[in-house]
Amino acid sequence: RKKHEFVLIKNQKVRTAISSVAHPVESFRLVKEQHMGSIVVSIVLLSVFYFVTVMNDTMSGFMFTNFNSEKYNAFYVFLSTVGLTLLFVISNWLVCTLFGGIGKLNEIFIVSSYSLIPLIFAKLCNLVLTHLLTPNEGAFLGIFTTVFTLYAAFMLIVGLMRIHDYEFKKFVGTTVFTVVAMMIIVFLIFLIFLISQQLFGWFGTLYVELRYR
Repeated sequence: RKKHEFVLIKNQKVRTAISSVAHPVESFRLVKEQHMGSIVVSIVLLSVFYFVTVMNDTMSGFMFTNFNSEKYNAFYVFLSTVGLTLLFVISNWLVCTLFGGIGKLNEIFIVSSYSLIPLIFAKLCNLVLTHLLTPNEGAFLGIFTTVFTLYAAFMLIVGLMRIHDYEFKKFVGTTVFTVVAMMIIVFLIFLIFLISQQLFGWFGTLYVELRYR
């Protein structure tokens, strides 16, 4: 009786985040209906995902990585992990708002972050196993990573369908538009960056010309 009364994690929101791996449907239902999702936990998970990715790139076994400290760009990794996740969250919120989705921006962020847990686990295991396995056994790591990546995708699908109250067919449609929206946003950001760069260059040239005259 005492054993069953013992609770290792008392915070219900943290327990919901952890249980989302084993019970995604029930956990994301709690996130939607009882507001059991946590922005703080989501930010922590997203940060851990970034740091684990960096560690996996820089500290894996030398037989499994071609790490070059001179060419490695941690900022690019930040964009491909944290930036890509935030871009997906914003794009999905914009698209699903137009298509009758009832999911809020914070709920999409929570679901997306919780879905990273299998990937975090896979990267940590990969980091350890690269120091234990031989290159001939590397195929096992590929299968292992693929399985957890697919499960992370499954969690994301279940979570988005739950918080938006979508059927699978409508989820697929909105996901396609989400990807298109992500590409449009990236293009606009790139375009604004180029225009701003040229504008500042023009002002700089104008300032130099006025200064010498």
